[in-house]
Amino acid sequence: ARQRVQTARGQIEEGRQNLRWARQVALVRGRRESEQKVLMEIHRIYSLTERAATTLEMVGRYGWGEILTDGADPAVAGLVGQLTPIFEDLSSSVRDFQPPLEARQLATQLAEQLSPTGRDEESWRSTVIVSLVRSTVMDILQMTGLSRVEAWQILPDGADESGTIARLPEDEASDIWGDQSA
Repeated sequence: ARQRVQTARGQIEEGRQNLRWARQVALVRGRRESEQKVLMEIHRIYSLTERAATTLEMVGRYGWGEILTDGADPAVAGLVGQLTPIFEDLSSSVRDFQPPLEARQLATQLAEQLSPTGRDEESWRSTVIVSLVRSTVMDILQMTGLSRVEAWQILPDGADESGTIARLPEDEASDIWGDQSA
């Protein structure tokens, strides 16, 4: 998992450089507003991907600590394992620049399993891992076009705190994919 995140970080940086070049070309050529929206969406996705990569590095760190101190937690490992097909579908959708409908559906299904309550029997590391998976799912939902508030409201026990979330530019709904039905 650590190696996959490191590979993804290299791809993210390469993509960022290509995005900078594309923005410069678009600026020089005076591209249409629709092309600017596409470039802004790609920038938004890169920002969210970097955020998710950082969170996944923390999942790996706490997961390793969990295994060393308390042993494997199959329930938590199962939640983390559900991220793989979501990222694979999301990756394909972004690569082909197609609306990531399947990724949104899978992320929504995973989100429903991520209640922060009722996990008293778990170690503190397992609780942290579940919290980090919740954060990753929020980033994924945003990559599919939702705003941070909309993503937060999908999570169990998330609707009450949605008004207190700090907003960054990438936390707004996508101008391109934001109007899909969940």
